[in-house]
Amino acid sequence: MDHFTTDLQAEKLVFEFAFHPITKEYKVIKIVNYAILYHDDPWLLPISTSEVQVFTLGGNSWRSIGEASYKINGSQGYMLNRKMHWLTRLGSCHGRHDRLIVSFDLAEEVFGEVPKVDFNLDLRIGKFHLAVLRGCLAVSVTLPHQNGGGTDIWLMKEYNVKESWVKEYIIEAYTPTPNSVTQHLVRVEEWRALASVRRWPGVFINI
Repeated sequence: MDHFTTDLQAEKLVFEFAFHPITKEYKVIKIVNYAILYHDDPWLLPISTSEVQVFTLGGNSWRSIGEASYKINGSQGYMLNRKMHWLTRLGSCHGRHDRLIVSFDLAEEVFGEVPKVDFNLDLRIGKFHLAVLRGCLAVSVTLPHQNGGGTDIWLMKEYNVKESWVKEYIIEAYTPTPNSVTQHLVRVEEWRALASVRRWPGVFINI
């Protein structure tokens, strides 16, 4: 049986601070992503693992609640329906190559998945951002310029119902032309000159 010397190296930390309106508790959620390094065999690739810890204000220590089976991408989490929500990094999860929306129930201290649509694009090329808009979970998807650009904003109108996802806004890509840039600069110079001549109070132009 082979024995290896291993070491844990922290790769990413995720911190969130949240309040539960029913339990009246403030909690800090800490997710630590580790890489398990093998010192005795350089050919063995690092294995990723994680640990979730929770600190309740008024307590005196962190509580470990085990390993997170999701790879949180480190972006800001959003509270909705007494749960914290994040996007995961694109990767393999439970046999799927996907980017997920996951939740963490502040009272039960368990993770869950929020159903989503495929957003009508290749998940490898879009930039995804999670938010809460008008009391609904929202995801903005932005395409790179070489793929047409533009941003779509999706809303989940009914929480935890996959069929309620709606593409609410479409923001088309804008590519400035030399002519449009020149027109903008001319307008700026006109406003500067006008503000200087008239000496309007409260007029500030900051470019």
